[in-house]
Amino acid sequence: MPKYRLHDVDGNDMGEMRLGDVPFNPGDEIFLGPGKKLRVLAVVPVDEEDSPYVGLLKVEATQPEG
Repeated sequence: MPKYRLHDVDGNDMGEMRLGDVPFNPGDEIFLGPGKKLRVLAVVPVDEEDSPYVGLLKVEATQPEG
């Protein structure tokens, strides 16, 4: 399963996350649990062979609807 490195809008490291095989695009959402999700703002692919990551994701927390 692909592993991504996540950063928030201020550039702070949010750790890593293993996500499904579907590629991510700006605007996609990552569901973390009830009422908790992140919106992908930017995707930077990692092309280094020895990197443990397939990409870097810039994300922001979204507000619960309602």
